[in-house]
Amino acid sequence: FLFLKQGMTLPSPKELYQNCRPAVCLVSFYQNIASDAKIGSYDKIKKYRIGILVNSTGLVMVSNDVYPVSLDFVSSGGSFLSGLPTDFQVKLDDGKEYPAQFLGKDDQAMVAFIQIQKPPVGIQFPFVSFHETSGLSITDSIYVIELLTQTFNFTPLFTAHQINAIVESPRRKFLVNNYLPALSAGGLVMNSKGETIGVVINPTLDFSFDSESEFEDYHKNFLEIAPSEWFLNLIQSPPNMPENQITQKAWLGIQMQALTKELKEYWKVPQEGGVVINKVFPESPAEKAKLQPSDVILAI
Repeated sequence: FLFLKQGMTLPSPKELYQNCRPAVCLVSFYQNIASDAKIGSYDKIKKYRIGILVNSTGLVMVSNDVYPVSLDFVSSGGSFLSGLPTDFQVKLDDGKEYPAQFLGKDDQAMVAFIQIQKPPVGIQFPFVSFHETSGLSITDSIYVIELLTQTFNFTPLFTAHQINAIVESPRRKFLVNNYLPALSAGGLVMNSKGETIGVVINPTLDFSFDSESEFEDYHKNFLEIAPSEWFLNLIQSPPNMPENQITQKAWLGIQMQALTKELKEYWKVPQEGGVVINKVFPESPAEKAKLQPSDVILAI
């Protein structure tokens, strides 16, 4: 990294890129979407995200959308997330690839953390140290390192911006104009001194589970940038999400819809409120209890 003393000139954009690029990596993983076919079975969907190495031992920070919900979430398509992301791989700038393990995420800071596993003995990974951002203001120059989509072979994308707006509420963040498609949230942001000061965030989550080609591009009219204050403490003490937090939840094993006024009248149900069972999963507690589609649950 470049450290400036009083009177020294600012580093060139080329120097900024060369110093920070080694810490930006490609993260691949599988989202595990619970299958409608059978309890405990999953559809594995491969995803790619931008990762940032934040210490020399291989701690990598990524967008929290690698695991987009904390609880099982029923989507409009009838599927739900029910497992931790798996099979993480981290590919560095030099082309070397390492397996990694998911640690946990923080939805407020919109970041998650994975740890490179079994690195070669004595290796020190390149990494960035984030700086506080209180001195930044509108019109200040910043630079962003991202990765393009798979269509462009995950080629690095280096862009010069200026801060166009600073949103103070409900939480301070920066906005810059953007017209370029990048891989995802997670791009590394630097100021003109070469200090890393934040990451690009994606404020919306996609629960459609469409194929990667349909919603891979992160393309907006502006980038939203989380300043380093959002996650500095998390780098020192990453969140941890034990696997049994997910796998040991009690559940019934049905798909359902609300008992509407029309359905209530059709079935002549004598009370307000309830749900109608649309589907019973094979080998589920609901099946063992002999629940069936069209049964109406009024109370638990």
